[in-house]
Amino acid sequence: MIITSLGHSSFLVETDGATLAFDPWLTPRLDRFWRRNLVSERPASLPRIDVLVISHHHCDHLHVDSLAAINRDAIVIHPDAEKLPVHSGAGMGYKAIPWILRELGFQRLVAVKPLQEVGFRDLTITALPSKVMFPEFLYLLEAQGTRAIFGGDAILHPKTEAFFRDRRPSIDVAFIPSHSTSPAAPLLERKQAADYGLFERRCRDAFDTYTDLFGAELTVPSSFGWRVDGIDAADRFAWVNRKIFPFTPLQAHEALQERGNRSHLPGPGDRFVLSAGRPVEIQPAGHHRPDEVAESYADLELDPDAAIPQFRPGSYGEAAFEGDPDDLVRAVLARLVGTYYWSRHCASPRPVTLRLSDGNGLDVDYALDIAGGSFSARPAKGPPGGGYSWLHPSTLKGLFDAEILFPNAFGLWVSNDNLLTEIFHHPSFFVTHLRRRHTAVPPSMSRDEPDSALPAKREMSA
Repeated sequence: MIITSLGHSSFLVETDGATLAFDPWLTPRLDRFWRRNLVSERPASLPRIDVLVISHHHCDHLHVDSLAAINRDAIVIHPDAEKLPVHSGAGMGYKAIPWILRELGFQRLVAVKPLQEVGFRDLTITALPSKVMFPEFLYLLEAQGTRAIFGGDAILHPKTEAFFRDRRPSIDVAFIPSHSTSPAAPLLERKQAADYGLFERRCRDAFDTYTDLFGAELTVPSSFGWRVDGIDAADRFAWVNRKIFPFTPLQAHEALQERGNRSHLPGPGDRFVLSAGRPVEIQPAGHHRPDEVAESYADLELDPDAAIPQFRPGSYGEAAFEGDPDDLVRAVLARLVGTYYWSRHCASPRPVTLRLSDGNGLDVDYALDIAGGSFSARPAKGPPGGGYSWLHPSTLKGLFDAEILFPNAFGLWVSNDNLLTEIFHHPSFFVTHLRRRHTAVPPSMSRDEPDSALPAKREMSA
């Protein structure tokens, strides 16, 4: 088995009988505010893929633009979604996965449940649950007498822990997320977190637990292979990258070395060759020297003392707003009706402020009566009080028009409240956005295998 790192948690896997892609992200950027930590010369597309494996629905793992570049007759293994939808991350929540795939033209979908095995040609894939509120998996891949763990962003679940403690499979290489939690205050409110050390300890402890549980011959810190920068001015976001990574892949790599574990800090294109009964062979791609890889992650190391600049709407390339801002406020109140947020305010009203500022004269605080559907306006003075959301009116209009996605537009607002979340995580915005961006008819699917070639699913006991 040969595994090629594509950066972040994306991998190309080649066995004697199949070619797989895990969570493919193939572009230099995710969107306006997020790009790869390391960018290298890479092929414009993957080779023909037999099996596509998706860990969960977040946009850096279920990356629509990258999926659109993959042959549509690939078999797609993804988490089954039997629960009620949770609108997180991708805009539609995990219920969106099969819809997105079919919208792009994929038809050979295999939804898997926790602890379920999927067999295909010379390999077996086992889906192991993550301890989150939506279906998310890490995957155990077995082929040709070798085993690899693809951890994605997964947080250790008791069933996953029991699986490894009971069965004790011999793992050749484990790709483990170096952290899955970040302090929210710097991102959402432009405020220092109360205890940065708490997040670092959680991430270190989680990584150590994974490392001990898998006992892999080679451990590779992976995931979070991105950084924040603006497509128009990267340096304005330098502070962010000192505030959201409590435990970087470089720190994980150094911790492994201190413990005497074999580790590798991967650059994009690095290959890992697995052969039964032999140590994993590492073949560096050569796009980046090892010291360059280390330096790139050192730039992301948490600095609790780094200053956080004040939020300034209008300084992030927003277009001039044309229209009546009061109409936007009315639309906000109308969209909230029937949401959980609205229901809570019906039972227990509390002050909510929506501040609209354009950096060019408009600077208004709208005091919202959520249950009553009314508002009053006054000039903005000082920091917003109570529960608040603060943004440029063009940003708010762009969200309503589905031109930008709420979870993918870091930096365009600050908030200590769920007002915007309740509205713009609604599936309608994601559906409209996706259809605007991907309107082409998908390529015809070449069926050189019968439907019976779909993987065989087997249930496993916990």
